[in-house]
Amino acid sequence: MSKGEWIESKDRLLTVLASSPEVVIDFTAPSWCIPCQRFAPHYETASEKSDAKFVAVDIDKAPWAMLDYGVQGVPTVVLYRDGKFEKNLQERTVIKLLTEIQS
Repeated sequence: MSKGEWIESKDRLLTVLASSPEVVIDFTAPSWCIPCQRFAPHYETASEKSDAKFVAVDIDKAPWAMLDYGVQGVPTVVLYRDGKFEKNLQERTVIKLLTEIQS
């Protein structure tokens, strides 16, 4: 991701959530998840076109994410506003993802 960052530490994610008004998190498994690999370019492009902070969490490197954030499958994309969970984002194309973030 050009604008986003990869997060492996629970403390780092909590810092990002506390310091950014709007955060989009992609819980992913890029080494083996084909839908994750297909979604990645859309996520990257959306990160370049949005004012929100975009981050990605590789669940293989951060297994705590599954339990702490209720991730049941990947990719799971969520929106946090002011440090609080807002909603799961369902869209998987750039335009639809950006529209869903703004709504």
